Amino acid sequence: MNLQATEIRTATIAVKKTRSLRTCVTGLATLTTVGALSGAAWAQEATPATEAAAMGPWEFFQAGGFVMYPLLLISVAAIAVIVERLIAYGQLANTAPGLVPSVIQKLRGNDYQGALGLAGQQQGPVADVVTTLIQNRNDPKDLLESRAEEVVVGYELKQEKFMWLLDSATTLSPLLGLLGTIIGMVRVFQKFQGAGQSEAAKASVLSGVGESLYATASGIFVALICFGFYNYFTSRRRNAIGETEQAATRVITALEEARRKAAPAPAR
Repeated sequence: MNLQATEIRTATIAVKKTRSLRTCVTGLATLTTVGALSGAAWAQEATPATEAAAMGPWEFFQAGGFVMYPLLLISVAAIAVIVERLIAYGQLANTAPGLVPSVIQKLRGNDYQGALGLAGQQQGPVADVVTTLIQNRNDPKDLLESRAEEVVVGYELKQEKFMWLLDSATTLSPLLGLLGTIIGMVRVFQKFQGAGQSEAAKASVLSGVGESLYATASGIFVALICFGFYNYFTSRRRNAIGETEQAATRVITALEEARRKAAPAPAR
């Protein structure tokens, strides 16, 4: 069982993701704040409040610029992955509460078929590792541990399926928002140079500021959703793997005890 190494590896990935997200959000917040303050200070009376309040989802999408289209694709892909993983984790991360104590009780009574029957009624890594160990109960202890590790690694690979998409979405979404921010700020600075004091000129400048704000908000929103579910699935995966390895250790110990009891007493 290599639970400690698994936990260290997962924790390292989580720390890297947290640092990456914090760096992106910090840069986005800084650039957006500077741009918003610059535009608002120059054209604070350009757009009536009623216009912003009347903006619908489609208008918001269009106001964000071209980066909203890749953000939409990322959002659709992320939603598909989240739904698929929620369904898949119902079986892949099922730890079968109460199964191991019942199986150990059967093993102590040498009721191996009864123990297999209990494990066969459940699905998930714990049930599979219990079934594998009981079916190969006559193998040496080190071989039983290797068989259990094979089951654990197999489920870990299944649990990590498509997770790279959420990982990528968490990183790419704020970067796309940052791209929209930069483009919006460039347009603002360009309009500053030739803008007059008319209301139309002020509104034109604020449109660039608005584009950067909409793109930034959308990118951060998508990243937060993906990051939240990424951490959720990571937590469930760590819990499932940990409980599976613990279950394997307990079952192996019970099999060893049953084997020693069944062994003939040494002759005197």
